[in-house]
Amino acid sequence: MTNRDLLNRLFWTAVSAAGGVIVAAPTLGLDAAQAAGTAALVAVVNLLTLEARRRTGGDQ
Repeated sequence: MTNRDLLNRLFWTAVSAAGGVIVAAPTLGLDAAQAAGTAALVAVVNLLTLEARRRTGGDQ
C-alpha cells in the first residue's frame, strides 16, 4: 500500500466516521464538539490500524 492509498483510505474513513457521528450524535446526546472529537478519534484509530497492517504485511 502506498502513502497515497493510505491517505485516500484515511480521508474516506474520516468522512464516513464524521457522517456516522453526526447522525448518531443526537441519539447519544453529544454536542457538536464531542461529535467532532469522536470522529477524529475514529480516524486516528483507523490510521493506526492501517499503518500496523502495512508494516506487518497484512495488507498486500
